[in-house]
Amino acid sequence: MRDVSQVDTSVEVFGHNLPIPVGIAPVAMQKMAHLSGEIGMAKGASSFGTLMIVSSFSTSNLEDIARENPDAFLMFQLYIRNDIDLTKNMIKCAEKNGFKGIVLTVDTPQVGKRVSDKKNNFQLPKSLKIETLEIDDDSDSDSDESDDGSTITNISIETIRSDIHEITKENLTDGLSHGMSTNLTWDVIKELKKMTSLPIIIKGILTEEDAELAVQNGADAIIVSNHGGRQLDTVCTTLEALPEIARVVNKRIPVYVDGGIRRGSDVFKAIALGADCVFVGRPAIWALNAMGADGVKKMLDILTEEFRLTMALAGCTRVEQITSRHIQHKKAYISKL
Repeated sequence: MRDVSQVDTSVEVFGHNLPIPVGIAPVAMQKMAHLSGEIGMAKGASSFGTLMIVSSFSTSNLEDIARENPDAFLMFQLYIRNDIDLTKNMIKCAEKNGFKGIVLTVDTPQVGKRVSDKKNNFQLPKSLKIETLEIDDDSDSDSDESDDGSTITNISIETIRSDIHEITKENLTDGLSHGMSTNLTWDVIKELKKMTSLPIIIKGILTEEDAELAVQNGADAIIVSNHGGRQLDTVCTTLEALPEIARVVNKRIPVYVDGGIRRGSDVFKAIALGADCVFVGRPAIWALNAMGADGVKKMLDILTEEFRLTMALAGCTRVEQITSRHIQHKKAYISKL
């Protein structure tokens, strides 16, 4: 018996107003799904008015994505590379093209055993390449100076070419880990803050202890994520991990979540369990594959109506009214095998 004739589904994320608390998660190699690739995904997200996180393994370069979508709200997902020059170059490129944040993925010190990828011989078509690993080496000098005074040397360029070769060879799953740092510590947040003034969002948190460490070490936000369940078998779902993480963070920084979001009611559940916003990956890439940018916009429109209706039927007219009291959490799970 509440007046739900007007339901406001909007939220604010880093100063930007989003129509619903849903953004696009980083998904690699989007031209494998649709010719428009990351440019099309950004167009769909921009036309809807939401955030897109561009993958480190993008098949469109950041300049083209930004140029074709001048009003887009974009962030860049980063893996720390063994070659620090490449890491710096990627960050500077994101800054130059108007990206609004760096999303550091921390749950992949090594690539998990992705059996299905190997069984399906998952590989990048020869017509495509990882554009974000490309670097301009047309300079006549032996090194190019970056904005912060550091140099990108010819040795770095050869390392990058080696990375590209490994990633695009037949065994793509194994190639993805080539050149990625395996010795990350929490100090990396401080190091990144020396390189950029953009907010640093830590993606891949699954425990309250790591959430607390992220806050203590200066993260500007975290994303509760299990990498789509592809990194470690039997790891918990993100909705299971979310409540304790939200509790320990206690609104000091934003808490986002991805993984398993398929309906507007899923968005509602995540907000009720403590998330400030959610990110969708598979639904976005399925939508891009089906209808390009229009499909991405349609997918977000569907989620909007489902989320609005769920809010109305739960008696909520604003997102901040959604609380854990709207959720009955199962204490035991029954096998459906």
